[in-house]
Amino acid sequence: MLPAAEICIPIIRTICMRGYTGHALPLRSFNKVETIKIMDVYEYANGEVTILWKPKICIHSGVCVRTLPNVYDPKARPWIKPENAASDELTAQIAKCPSGALSIKGES
Repeated sequence: MLPAAEICIPIIRTICMRGYTGHALPLRSFNKVETIKIMDVYEYANGEVTILWKPKICIHSGVCVRTLPNVYDPKARPWIKPENAASDELTAQIAKCPSGALSIKGES
């Protein structure tokens, strides 16, 4: 079974997590345009790439912290320091984010 965050990705006019009972998340309809407008997005840049983090869809799996601990430190502020890794390392790690909460600005 897919993790809840993958099932709950906003899709136009569909029901989130229909029939899934593994988490106590509510069943509700999403409209993709409205969801994007209200979603918080934080940007972290290293001069070459800009990392986008969407905390409302993060499932806190820890993949980012385990993969690049010099970049991601949940106890520090800011918690993402992209200057501590090469851009190709950041891009490879972000591709592994299971929820899609991390992305590169300008890439889809």
